[in-house]
Amino acid sequence: MMKGVSLDKYVADNLIGTPDQVCAKVAAFERAGLDGFYATLFVANTVSEMLEQMRLFAKYVIPAFPDVLASRPTLNASGQ
Repeated sequence: MMKGVSLDKYVADNLIGTPDQVCAKVAAFERAGLDGFYATLFVANTVSEMLEQMRLFAKYVIPAFPDVLASRPTLNASGQ
């Protein structure tokens, strides 16, 4: 957390919460014109917690925005 920023402000400004809360925040960013996240970080105390956050994001948040996914180019197996 940044010095001088309250916990409430930090939570409000970042993708923190239940999958529904995170989806609402992503939708608000989308309405404001943001069309991508280039450095989404998962912060946790353990690797298993981080993997669980990533699993929830992939299972619930990403599929909630099919139009955004459809507009993105896909990568082939070599990453191109």
